[in-house]
Amino acid sequence: MRANVRYWCKIFLYSGFLEENFVREHFIHLSGLRMTLHGRSIIWPLVAGGILCLATSAVSGEEWPIVFTDISMTPSAYKGVDRQAPPNDCQPKYFDPKKTQYRRSTSSDGYELSGKDEDESVSMQIDGWGKQGDARTVLPEPFSLTKYTFACASESSQVFELKKNGERYGLYTHISAARFSPDLRKLVLFNYLQTSQRAWQELRRIIEIETKQYSSLPVIKETTFLADVTNDSVVTYGLPVSLPSGKASRRRIVGIWGHNGKLIRALSAPIQDTFANAESSDDGIGMLPNEPTTFYHLTRTGENICTLRLQDIQRPDGRRSIQLAVPGLASDPAAVGMHIQIDLDGLRLKGGAMKYRVSASGRGDVLRDWGPWRVGKD
Repeated sequence: MRANVRYWCKIFLYSGFLEENFVREHFIHLSGLRMTLHGRSIIWPLVAGGILCLATSAVSGEEWPIVFTDISMTPSAYKGVDRQAPPNDCQPKYFDPKKTQYRRSTSSDGYELSGKDEDESVSMQIDGWGKQGDARTVLPEPFSLTKYTFACASESSQVFELKKNGERYGLYTHISAARFSPDLRKLVLFNYLQTSQRAWQELRRIIEIETKQYSSLPVIKETTFLADVTNDSVVTYGLPVSLPSGKASRRRIVGIWGHNGKLIRALSAPIQDTFANAESSDDGIGMLPNEPTTFYHLTRTGENICTLRLQDIQRPDGRRSIQLAVPGLASDPAAVGMHIQIDLDGLRLKGGAMKYRVSASGRGDVLRDWGPWRVGKD
C-alpha cells in the first residue's frame, strides 16, 4: 500500500506541470483521474461491469456539502515567505541552461547533470516527460518557452526559460507548480526566488507574459496546491482539515482568486479520506470552462458512486449534482479496467449537456480507442 501511495503522489506532483504541456490538449493525472483542460474532460477509472449515468439536481438524502467560508490572511502574506535554505527539490541549487553543463543520459531519452552533492546525478528532461518534446508549450509569437524538468523519486521541479524574439526574456527556477491560462497570456507560478542576501523567498504569482508584470497570491495554507487556471481566475486549495468533533470526514478549503490576486470566494469542500488524498487531491477541482462563476468538484462519494457537484460562487443556493454509478469500483478504487471520459465544455449550472465516452481497452489515455460521445441529460 505504501508503494501505491508514493506512486499516486508522484503522479500528482507532476500534474502541476503537465497541464500546460500541449496547446490543444492539456492532461493531468490525479490518482486515476485524468483531465483534458482544453475541453475540460475528466477521466475516472472504471472496472468492467458497465456504467450508469444519472443526472440529479441534488444528492438524495444528503446535506449539500460545498459551503461558503472565509480565509484568514494578513497583507504580509502577499509578500511571500522568507526561507533560510534553498528548496528541497531535485534540481541543482543554481541552474542556468546557458551556464550549467549537462549531458545526454546513457540510460534514457533525457539528460544528466551533477546534483547538490558531487557524487549525485540528477535526471533532466527538456520540454518533455517520456522523451524530449512530448510536453512542449507553444506560446503566441514573439514568445517561446523551454521547460527543464528535474525528477527524482516522487518529486519533481522545473525551470522555465522564456524568450522573446529568440532572446532571453525571463528565467524562473525552482518551480513547484505552474499553469498557463487557456489564452496563454498569463502564467501562474509557484516557485522559490533567491534574494540578494543569499536567502530564498517562496512566491506564488500570476505573471502577465507580455509585460512580466505580476500580481501576488498570498502564501498561506489555502494556496498550497494549484488546481485550475482560467482566463478570469485561479483556483487553489490547502491540505485536508478536520471538522469539529462529531462531524464526518475531512474537508479542503478552496480559494478562488482573481488575476489581481484578490480573493473572490472561499469554499469548504468534502474529500475522499484516503491515502491518495492525504496531501494533494485526487479529486477534480476547478471552474467550468464556459461559465466562470461555476465551481466544479468531482469526487468519489460511495463504494460505487462518483459525484460531480456544481456550485455557483455568487449564490449559495445555486447548485447542481450529477452522479456516476460505477459498479465494482469499491473492490479496487484505483483499478484501470475501463476509463470513462467526461467533457465539461457544454456543461452549465442550469442545463447544458454532460458528454462522456468510454475506452473499450481501459487504456484510452494511451491507445486513443475512445468510443462515440454519449450525452447524459437531467
